Amino acid sequence: MEYLVMGSHAGGPRDPYWVSNLRADPASEVHVRRQAHATTGRILDGAERDEAMALIARKRTQIYNYEAHARAHGRRVEIAALLPV
Repeated sequence: MEYLVMGSHAGGPRDPYWVSNLRADPASEVHVRRQAHATTGRILDGAERDEAMALIARKRTQIYNYEAHARAHGRRVEIAALLPV
């Protein structure tokens, strides 16, 4: 099971720091219900990103607002897939 994580930063001008960290080193950790899980992550692109965006938007429609704000700053909301190792 992959975890999908949005780097929205509420549509601000910069990506959250974890996005740069993940690009530099895919080894990561996610906390779910107070339990840490080692993961390896990657930033999604193309059709895979579009599918993830649609999946996330089913529960969090505001992601499209964040995406519009991010575009106004010349960036996009990054989506990462974190795969448990």
